[in-house]
Amino acid sequence: MVDRIVPAAWSIMEGAMKVGGLHLAASLRAGGAGAKYIGRSKDTYKGNPIVEGVIGSIQRENRAKEERADLKGLDPADVMKKVDEIEPMLDTMGEQGAQTKNFLYGLAESMVNASGSGFMGSGEKVNEDESKYLDDLKAHLRL
Repeated sequence: MVDRIVPAAWSIMEGAMKVGGLHLAASLRAGGAGAKYIGRSKDTYKGNPIVEGVIGSIQRENRAKEERADLKGLDPADVMKKVDEIEPMLDTMGEQGAQTKNFLYGLAESMVNASGSGFMGSGEKVNEDESKYLDDLKAHLRL
């Protein structure tokens, strides 16, 4: 089950980075925010084996995944297709599934909110593309 969720989690993170802009500073801020969120989530979702498994897998794969990510070619619609593949499964898992959906959305939201435009991210925090991405993600996760 975790093995099916992890690719969607990576895709969600990559989508958040893409809609935030492909410049280095935005990517670094988004990646850092994602790492902080994951660190905090270890306590927030302690006891949820699904979220714990996703977090563990993401942390183990982190370096190799950074080298493979092709954000230029990523289509946010493909991200939503991956979410659509896991959402029905999560829906059947009660509270643990609901928490996993919240974890995935929170991860994307933290990354999107970190990017910001302008000098050192001091400008607009969530642009139109980012807002649409989060709205779409929320809808596809059925939150």
